[in-house]
Amino acid sequence: MSIQTINLVDFGDYLDSPEMGIQTYQRIEEYWEGSHQIVCDFDSVLGMTGRFANEAFGQLFAQKGSRKYVEKMSFHNLNAVVEIILKCTLYRRYEELHGGQNWLN
Repeated sequence: MSIQTINLVDFGDYLDSPEMGIQTYQRIEEYWEGSHQIVCDFDSVLGMTGRFANEAFGQLFAQKGSRKYVEKMSFHNLNAVVEIILKCTLYRRYEELHGGQNWLN
């Protein structure tokens, strides 16, 4: 098993479209089984929309489950805006999976 790195700037310095999110999701899916960790590197990414984040990361979170997702996925070099959008997206998905149960309890 290996560590795979996805450089998000390869998709653009502003990640905004659902189509970009789907491409990112597909790349992560390609690496999922053969990797023990997947690193999403946001170096040089200026911003990201919630629509992109949901397609790229939220869908996978819902499919794989929060435990497997947290064990395998790693996010590096996030600026404050990207970090907030990512956290909000994953939090929303967690609440959907667990019937509104707060993940901070």
